[in-house]
Amino acid sequence: MTRAAQVLIADDDVLVRQLLAMLVRSLGAQPVLVEDGQQALDCLARSHYALVLLDLMMPVLDGAATLARIRARWGADVLPVVMVTGHDSELVAQRLRAAGASACIGKPIDLPSTRALLRPFLS
Repeated sequence: MTRAAQVLIADDDVLVRQLLAMLVRSLGAQPVLVEDGQQALDCLARSHYALVLLDLMMPVLDGAATLARIRARWGADVLPVVMVTGHDSELVAQRLRAAGASACIGKPIDLPSTRALLRPFLS
């Protein structure tokens, strides 16, 4: 039996984590949930993930700093990171992509478009 791909979800909002977890499960992957960027980095040091969903604004270590540390350690081509942000503007998305984000999702999360965006990362 093949083990489902793991997706690391880092967001300080429990409802957003639950929504993203449901979406990830619907795509056949296994979500792993954490509340901040430092917890995400700790998980990444211990296990392999097919994808990281990373909130931009979190306590302890925010998404931008976490993304920078992920890219410094694993590079841009090894681990896809999709940023999740309430700052749903093209300028913010451009800056995040320039910093190494694979894609960006705006809040509130639109389930059909987010599912379509994530599907290629998990196939």
